Amino acid sequence: MNANTSPYNPDIDGEPTLYDTTLRDGEQTPGVTFDAEETFEIATRLDRAGVPEIELGFPAISPAEREAVAEIASAGLDAETLALARTDPDDIDAAADCGVDRVTIVAPASDGHLDAKTGWDVGGLLDRVGSMVRHALARDIAVTVSAEDATRTPIDRLRELARTAERAGASRVHLPDTTGGASPTAIARLVGAVDESLADDTEVGVHCHDDCGLAVANTLAGLAAGADVGAVTVTGIGERAGNAPLGAVVVALEAIHGVETGIDTTGLSTLARTVAERSGLEIPATQPVVGEHSFTHESGIHVDALLEDPATYEGLDPSAVGQSRRIALGKHSGSTARALADRADGAGPAREDDHR
Repeated sequence: MNANTSPYNPDIDGEPTLYDTTLRDGEQTPGVTFDAEETFEIATRLDRAGVPEIELGFPAISPAEREAVAEIASAGLDAETLALARTDPDDIDAAADCGVDRVTIVAPASDGHLDAKTGWDVGGLLDRVGSMVRHALARDIAVTVSAEDATRTPIDRLRELARTAERAGASRVHLPDTTGGASPTAIARLVGAVDESLADDTEVGVHCHDDCGLAVANTLAGLAAGADVGAVTVTGIGERAGNAPLGAVVVALEAIHGVETGIDTTGLSTLARTVAERSGLEIPATQPVVGEHSFTHESGIHVDALLEDPATYEGLDPSAVGQSRRIALGKHSGSTARALADRADGAGPAREDDHR
């Protein structure tokens, strides 16, 4: 990607994978429901964009969900397909029956979740996880165990849960920041502690919520600390304040950390608009990468410098993410900006700048 970011940014070792959960966690956004046609459209657009893994839904919740997931799973996508299940054999069977490649088994890990949701003690949790992983493997499906509320769970318990899942045959363990209350330092610490307790070929993933505005930073911190997988949604939609936005994470990985994600960055803006239209949720104008104002400039001082060298006020080439530079007329516009806007085609307060 053509970028002009800080020379002090460290590279991230390895080849981290992103899995998109727009169709599962994203659809948990209050008021958002994708019908079967919209679900198929979004999945195929994600696949064409090169997203390597797509979580298609939670098949156990309804026959309609199972039908939609099964249709996409059988469509021959290049992406690996995922589905969610609780620690319940019926949930796992519902996912397996849909033909997805991998099931994510969500297991409550913290004291609060164990007490409020199951009444299990730690021994009961570990027994259940091992049993459910073996059940899934008997259905010939790859397994992830997601330690729900990992960021409020004792580290020793997370390690033991991860080792239990691994011994039973799970190939991946997720560490979700379920309430979005962890810092990047905390995420890195947890990833390091769990990763070092597992075999090299067992993957660690992070799933970060944005309640405190740290989902992108936490996802990057987890990947930099050795996590193999990070969760994203298009435009960051999801429960409460949402998840780490696909566009921001992809661009940060490529432009800041030197990672080749394999995702077509030029289609990020179109993909975001599609999900916004289907979900009924507007994209904030200032959302990084895909927002309308991501590459809009009003300040005359900025515009003067941009005409000499775009890198003065843009760390990214707008065209690299399917956007265009725009000049907006306002209180801070100078004569150069006004003259440029007057010469540009189109109408309205913001015009595309043809001086790239």
